[in-house]
Amino acid sequence: MMRSAETLEDLYVTIWVHGAREARQEARRDFFLDLLCTVKNLQRLTGRDDGERSIHEIGVEVHAADAFRQHIEDGRDRTWALGPSMRVLHMQVVGVPRPDVLWRCDSTPLKPWMVDVLDNSRRYEVQRWVYEQLGRMTGLEELVLGMVDVCFEGLGDYMPEDDDDDMTTVEFLTQLEDAMEDDDWLHRFINYQCLEFSLESGLELLGGLKELRMLDVKSTAHRIGVAELEWMHVNWPKLKEIKDLVSERTWAGDAEDGLVVMDAVEEWMEAHPHGIGSSFYAGASSA
Repeated sequence: MMRSAETLEDLYVTIWVHGAREARQEARRDFFLDLLCTVKNLQRLTGRDDGERSIHEIGVEVHAADAFRQHIEDGRDRTWALGPSMRVLHMQVVGVPRPDVLWRCDSTPLKPWMVDVLDNSRRYEVQRWVYEQLGRMTGLEELVLGMVDVCFEGLGDYMPEDDDDDMTTVEFLTQLEDAMEDDDWLHRFINYQCLEFSLESGLELLGGLKELRMLDVKSTAHRIGVAELEWMHVNWPKLKEIKDLVSERTWAGDAEDGLVVMDAVEEWMEAHPHGIGSSFYAGASSA
């Protein structure tokens, strides 16, 4: 694959299963980062759909703090080759320092084994570096950074004991993670150390993505609020939807204000029923 990387235009990663635990993490991070630094003609990078991935499989994944360290401190050029030709990108950005994430989205405390130990002082520095890589993809139409649901068939002993029909997907996943606590090598279902997509973290670096139509932040600890939606309305005029947008912000230290954030986001969305970007309201504005 690496020998052909410079000529690749369309890559669909269906299954990526690693062997020994010690080698798995290092190989995954280095391989996909090397790939992103090489595929200069790539137009589409996609992965498996919801319900198709098993608990032992992963998709395209890059550890942001590791990549940043290699680029800044180790002197290795880790600049992504992806540019204006990109149309669709499905991947995971993990390993973002997020000292603000203290709880899971069901308001239960985040456990140490669920996150990597990172240099929290680089929270925004690492994110801005990743935004710079994404920002060169000015032709991007679909950006999927959210988690893909696994197929729950055959989970057996990992199934939560509660069989509540009213349980939300997030509640189910967090209970499932608790059941898997002794097997922390299993791929996580929620990304706690992700890009937050807040203005404070450097969202403005993605202002050139004028063709973006869909953003997916499913099961990630994003911090998209009304200020971010207003920015997207202006800077991403063709943005139709953000998958898994609504969040109570119970991930973070401002959890007590989480419901206020959620209500404000829902109110903003109700006021923009046709889409998020300004192009959906051009006629109304001119009228």
